[in-house]
Formats: sequence, structure tokens, C-alpha cells
Amino acid sequence: MTACAGFTRVTADDSPSTTLERAERAVDFAQQQGRNQVLSHPDLVRKGLFGDLPKVGAVDLF
Repeated sequence: MTACAGFTRVTADDSPSTTLERAERAVDFAQQQGRNQVLSHPDLVRKGLFGDLPKVGAVDLF
């Protein structure tokens, strides 16, 4: 049996979908690296293994 986990930091500016996407990217990366790992999205970004997701701003409708 193998297990992987990914987690991320949640800030007030994050939407639920952005937060889940970052955590999912960490899990996917852990699975690609051989499983049985727990990885942090901020650590992976800091190490340069992949870039952070762009911030999504508000949309102004005219």
C-alpha cells in the first residue's frame, strides 16, 4: 500500500478552487516522484520545481 499527500497554505485572497488546485498539484507531483510522500505546494514553488499559480483578480463588467 502506498500513500501520498499534498497541502498548501490558505490565505484570505485564495478562492476554494485555487486552494484545491495547488494542493492537487502537490499530490500529483508526489505521485510522479515515487509515492509515499507528503509535499507542500509552497515548498515546491520555493525549490523551483514549478511556478505558483497566477492570482485571479476580480472582473469588472461594464
